[in-house]
Order: sequence, then structure tokens, then C-alpha cells
Amino acid sequence: MRLNMGQEVNQELKQLQEQLADVLEQMIAVCKRHNIDYYMAWGSCLGAVRHNNFIPWDDDIDVYIPYSQLDKFKEYCLKELPKDYFYQDMETDPNYFLVYPKVRKTSTTSMNKKDSDIPMNWGIGIDIFPLFDAQLPEKTEKIQKRVTLLRRMGYLPYYAIKKEGIYQKVMAVFYGIAGRKRKNRWCKKLLDSFQTTGDYYMDMEGDKVMFHPKEWFTPGCEKPFGSLTVKVMNGYDGYLTNVYGSDYMVVPKKGSAAYYSHDGVIIDCEKSYKNYLTQKE
Repeated sequence: MRLNMGQEVNQELKQLQEQLADVLEQMIAVCKRHNIDYYMAWGSCLGAVRHNNFIPWDDDIDVYIPYSQLDKFKEYCLKELPKDYFYQDMETDPNYFLVYPKVRKTSTTSMNKKDSDIPMNWGIGIDIFPLFDAQLPEKTEKIQKRVTLLRRMGYLPYYAIKKEGIYQKVMAVFYGIAGRKRKNRWCKKLLDSFQTTGDYYMDMEGDKVMFHPKEWFTPGCEKPFGSLTVKVMNGYDGYLTNVYGSDYMVVPKKGSAAYYSHDGVIIDCEKSYKNYLTQKE
């Protein structure tokens, strides 16, 4: 089954959401067993608060885990996740090019059509965004430059395969010289540099950084999310206002910027991504 992602909620989208919820349930189980803090993030937090479920047209799940607990989370995921589930980061999947981890379901597919030549795990999965201990800076320009550098470093395996245009070809040569292990060390050093001390959490998506008071998060509170019970930050009103504005409880109309879709993606809830790779792992 290939899913043509559009704005209308249909049966295929519901099947995708069911698979995402299945992965989320596995992630939550690991966190609960080992007292690892997590919070629904971004649109997933909005869905939990406004809809007690997915935002009806949403096709992904975002979760926060404090950076200080991420190594512990990884350790227990690698030990305890069932065979069909995969903790993905730059170390566990050589061609993975994002700097935040995912948990994926290997027997399914969620793949950018243009990236079928990237031999990595493309199972349906959830995004794990780290929360960094931080102080509220007077200016964010220097931090955002480091975030941009980090993202570009993470993309080196992608450039090495694609080699589209002069920039990617130059980066491919650089990656060939530096090597994967050295690249991973550089990325880890940059990630560690964001972890300081302070009364705020910093999170990042792409080149964007945001700061949220820690008091908004702990101890957290529970919300229904479909058939699951999930954890959101106890100050979710402040968080969602910070991210989406004070009218976050208003469901946007079709066609507005907030009513979105993810296009150009192959979704298959029944077949592994391995069936769609044009280059084998």
C-alpha cells in the first residue's frame, strides 16, 4: 500500500497513525521501566491536549527526552525493544543523516521517494528530540550557527551517496577523508556543547532553536492519546502558546499554513522499506 499524503483524513492515514502509536507504545514501555522522562512534543503535544489523539491529519509523532537521559534510553532500547523495532542514530545506522534519534518499525516503510537510494532503515518511526539543559541567552545567533554546522555534519553520509551539485560533491570528498567514526565524534562533541546548566530547556528542529522554562516540564501530566495514555509537560499551556500562539486550541481551516501534509513520501504499513530500496543496506 502506497499512501499519497493529502489533507483529507482517510483510512490509509489512520493505518499509519496506528503504526506510529504502536512504536510510541514500545518507546513508552522502555521509559516507564527505567524511569526515563519523556514528553510529547510539537504537534504531538498539541494533538494530545486539543484532540486527546493525533491532530486528525498528522502523520508523525514527536517526543522529547532530556539529553542527560538519552544515553540511558538508547542503552535500554538496544537491549529490550522487540526484534521488529529499531533504535536509529548515527552509530546504529551508518547512513543515517539526522542528528536526533528515531525509533522505527522495520517491517514497515516511511521513505522519501527521492531518497530510496539511501541504504538505511526507513521503517515507520517516531522522532526523539533531545532537551538540553540551558540558560536563556541574550542572543541565539551563535547557537543557531552551531546547530546549522551540526546538521550539515550529520548530512555528510547523505551527501556522499547523492553527490548532487558542487557542494555535495565537495562534502562527499570531505566525508571520504574524515570517515564515519570521526564525523560521529564531531557531531557528539557539538551535541555535548549544547548541554550546559540553567533553568531552561533548549530544543532544536532543523536550524530552529527554542527555549522553554524547565518548570513547565516537571513532573509532567498524563493525557489520553487514542488508546494510549501519554505524558505531556505540566505547563503545556505555556509551551503550546510559545510554539503555536495563544489560539492553539482553535482547529485551523483547510488551506491555512497550519493545516499541512507531508508529501513525496512512500508509506507502506504492510511491507518493509527493504522492498523499496534501490541500493541495498
